[in-house]
Amino acid sequence: MGQLLSKTRFFSAQFLAYLDNELWIKNADHANRMAQNLAEVLSSHPAISFQHPFEINEVFACMPKPLAKMLTDKGIQFYCWSQKSDCYRFVTSFQSTESDVNMVGKTLNSKEAKDLT
Repeated sequence: MGQLLSKTRFFSAQFLAYLDNELWIKNADHANRMAQNLAEVLSSHPAISFQHPFEINEVFACMPKPLAKMLTDKGIQFYCWSQKSDCYRFVTSFQSTESDVNMVGKTLNSKEAKDLT
């Protein structure tokens, strides 16, 4: 039993880099900023509404099923949050990029997406 306690140093060492120089705050700020940008892009489509305010790195967007299917067919990943209300959860992270958000915008501005209003 005493040996397990000593093994936690390997687990804990990962957090040193994460906590050093407030990296965790920078990562969270970036993820939240990407979510704000994503929400702005999603709101540009007339068939998309929001179920909750977007204050963190998650955006809950309600949209018609055909539009959601078109987005997933184009490689955009998100989760079905509620099939009853056609609500979907988009999650951003420290790895999300402006080009990821722009790809969503480009897809929503396509003729195919506009026809799904």
